[in-house]
Amino acid sequence: MSTTLEFALQRAEQVRAVIADLPILSAAPRARLTVSVGVALLPPHGKGVIAILNAADAAMYQAKAEGRNCVRLAQSA
Repeated sequence: MSTTLEFALQRAEQVRAVIADLPILSAAPRARLTVSVGVALLPPHGKGVIAILNAADAAMYQAKAEGRNCVRLAQSA
C-alpha cells in the first residue's frame, strides 16, 4: 500500500471518528451522527475526475451496505 493511499485512508478514518464523536443536540436521547466514506485515488481507481468520483461513490455505498460509519477503499479500475 502506498504512503499516499495510507494517508488518505488514515485521514478518512480521522474524519469519520471526529464526526462520530460530535455531540448532537436533539430531543432524541441517543441521537448520533455518523458518516460512511469512500476513498479513491488517481490513477489506481480511474483516469479522470468523473472516474474517481464514481469509484469513491461506489466505495461509500459499500461502506453503507456493510453497516455504515466506516471507511472503504474503492476497487481498482
